[in-house]
Amino acid sequence: MKYVTHFRAAITAAVGFAVILVLWQVIGNAKLLGPTFPPLSSVIASLTVPYRRHLYIRASLATLSTAAWGYGIGQAGGLAAALFGISCLFPGPGWTGWQALSMPYP
Repeated sequence: MKYVTHFRAAITAAVGFAVILVLWQVIGNAKLLGPTFPPLSSVIASLTVPYRRHLYIRASLATLSTAAWGYGIGQAGGLAAALFGISCLFPGPGWTGWQALSMPYP
């Protein structure tokens, strides 16, 4: 029974994806969203031109590296916020108290 539900979900996802691609082609051909939304066929034709491959690879690497930096900054900010939130939950001497306790006495 599980196989049938997974198969049905896969078929539904494939049909939904095909509908999106067809709508993209129709909207692009009709120019409903202007010249900045080209039809799918012209996008695929543009991606298969050999002399533009270097341009697309360079643009993809720039996008992925920027996304990785943003992901890293978000992870660091989330970790800092979580640690700050956890430290606020537990009562204690606070930051200055920890600094005073960590100093060696002469």
